[in-house]
Amino acid sequence: MLAQRGWLLNWDKTNFISEEASLLGHAVRRGVSASKKHKLTTQQLPEPKSIDDVVGFRCMGQWLSKFYPYFGEIILPLNRYSKKGVSFESDFLKDDNGRKAIDMLRKNITEIELSPPRNNWKWHILRDSSDVCAAYTYWLIQTDPEGHQKPII
Repeated sequence: MLAQRGWLLNWDKTNFISEEASLLGHAVRRGVSASKKHKLTTQQLPEPKSIDDVVGFRCMGQWLSKFYPYFGEIILPLNRYSKKGVSFESDFLKDDNGRKAIDMLRKNITEIELSPPRNNWKWHILRDSSDVCAAYTYWLIQTDPEGHQKPII
């Protein structure tokens, strides 16, 4: 049937039935976790060299706290570096708690599996096809109390 439409199928990149799929650098299973490549990259992130780098780690942890209970407590020591007047040399380099928070963030981001933050959020696999190609996308859908659905991711 594919040959009739002039489609070519790359068997090396094709999975028909699998319990895991790769999407935008994440492994999608019952939850979502970073791919092996992203885990390795995250573990090898360089040490912060400026306040902006520290705030970048903080923002990454802040986003993860939506999905991972108590993750906000891990990044709590980094919150002070988003305020004005903080110096990298005199404040962060002398702060053991800040450096420990970044190390814990690196370690935990590679081990956690994200799950929807609300019980009424569901994963939907949408298929779009035309004469040119077929594509699958994963959406995290939130259903509000009135029954309306909106995509989150």
